[in-house]
Amino acid sequence: MDDPNLPEFEHLVALAGLARINRATCIAAAMYRQVRRYAQTLGRPVRLLDIATGSGDMPIYWTKRAARDGIEVHCTGLDISHIAVEYAKLQAAKAKCDVQFVQRDVLIDRLPTGFDIVTCGLFIHHLSEPQIVHMLTSMQSAAGHAMIVCDLERSRANLAMVWIASQALSRSRVVHVDAIRSVHAALTREEFRFIAERALDRPIRVVGLPPCRYIATLDEATVAVPEAMLAGMQSA
Repeated sequence: MDDPNLPEFEHLVALAGLARINRATCIAAAMYRQVRRYAQTLGRPVRLLDIATGSGDMPIYWTKRAARDGIEVHCTGLDISHIAVEYAKLQAAKAKCDVQFVQRDVLIDRLPTGFDIVTCGLFIHHLSEPQIVHMLTSMQSAAGHAMIVCDLERSRANLAMVWIASQALSRSRVVHVDAIRSVHAALTREEFRFIAERALDRPIRVVGLPPCRYIATLDEATVAVPEAMLAGMQSA
């Protein structure tokens, strides 16, 4: 999907396939638990920025879930692809959901400011280590309160599960190829923690998120605590 010469139809089929995989693996729900926790802590309407938003499925889901929970969350999604941005706008309109989508190269253009929470889902494995450092420091500068990162975790078991999921849940050849490449390119949670803490000069919470992923959070109250305790916090 990173290929600028990818035909639009194939890009759209891939976006739909990835959204379907995200729904099946409940990644949006897992990230929403963190968004809700931060929103409840702030006790006011929250502005959220989602980086590399793709089809926009996650900020659309968060906005709808927050409304059902009586929480006001205003989401903006950024993506380098104009195809993805237009597709995300269409999906938001179909869902009757007020989410803004903007085309932007987040590795070159400065991130917009004025957001409480900045999120990044399933994008880190596309980046080199210097790009990850740049992305994390940019997110920290843009986030007034917290940042949330979720990505694939590299392992043989995860490689098998991702391959099976991509074959079962998408008919896109792009998704089938990218699924394998993505796991090979992904970090382990400890590798990500090492890069993130060195880049941000602060402790960062990183826990496993079955199936196949980890989730990392950084906020004003981040402290180093046992991972078992953090896992309990994730499931709360």
